[in-house]
Order: sequence, then structure tokens, then C-alpha cells
Amino acid sequence: MFDFLKKIFNKTFPVAEGEPIHIDITGKNIVINEKNKLTLPVDIDTMVKIFGNPRAMQFDTKMDDKNFLDSMYGQNTVTNRVNYIWDQLGIKCYTLNGKTVTTFGIELNKGTLDYPHVPEKLFNGKITINGKHWLPIVKAGEDCEVIQHVYLGKYLLTCEYVDFEQEMTYRTEKDYTGIEIGLR
Repeated sequence: MFDFLKKIFNKTFPVAEGEPIHIDITGKNIVINEKNKLTLPVDIDTMVKIFGNPRAMQFDTKMDDKNFLDSMYGQNTVTNRVNYIWDQLGIKCYTLNGKTVTTFGIELNKGTLDYPHVPEKLFNGKITINGKHWLPIVKAGEDCEVIQHVYLGKYLLTCEYVDFEQEMTYRTEKDYTGIEIGLR
């Protein structure tokens, strides 16, 4: 029924307070609770309709960082860097212009560093990649010495782990601090 209504009214449905969240990452979309499809880049207003009002953190961008980001995303793309954080959900996202989300993040565990843009609580839901548990897929990804990369359609999943010396075969869900999804 929700799919039918969504098609008719082109609406998103907010996550109800206390409702478990299931995030399924595909090569085309990020699907929230089987009823909301996010396609990066996405307008922050769409995220607010799904998750509610976030905390916002604006960042000053050093010229070297701006030049680097502009080389990746296009000239003059970086105009107003704002990160949005849903503290109670363990979810965050990044923008380069304050409105368009370029990266969607899920906080799994606290790392050794405490950054102001990290949600207060950890994500307490289910994460799948193409309907399958995320961990084996991440562990099979490219190991970049401090992160795992998974190339999935138009997306790049970046998964940071805590212990850089730990053997990959022994890593569990608790050894990853988060998953960030961005465009390749």
C-alpha cells in the first residue's frame, strides 16, 4: 500500500520514532525501511522528511581542501560545507553546498577519536548490501590499509576500521567505526 501511495503522491514516509531502521545499499539507491529510496546526490529536504530534523555543523574550507574537492566534484562546487547529524539514529550526511547530500554515513562504533560531526548514539538498525548482510561484502572489498572500499554500481562504500594491524579474517562488526556511501 505504501508503494502505491508513494507513486501517486510522490511522497517519502518518515521513520517513526522507535521504529527499527533497515538500510539496504544497492548500486542505484539507499533504501530505508523498504519504503524510501535515496539516490545520491539528494536534497537535504528529502533526508529531513525521512529522518526528521538534524543537527547541522558548518565547516570552513581551507583553500587546499576546496581545490581538492572542486577537482573531484567540479569547479566552484564547494560553497557552504555543512554536515547534518541525526544524533539519536547514528546517521550523518555531508554536503558541499549546504543543500545537496553527497555522502551518507552510518555510525557503527566509536573510534579512538571524538569528532563533533559524529552522532551521539550508534546506529542500532540493520544494514544490508543488495539484501545480504554487509560484513562479508565489506571484508571482500579492497583493503586500503586504514579503510575498506567496496565499489557498488555508482557508489563507493568507505568502511573505516579501528585496528589497522588486525588480520582481516578476524574483523567483526565491532571492528568497523562506520560506513559512508558516496558517488564514485
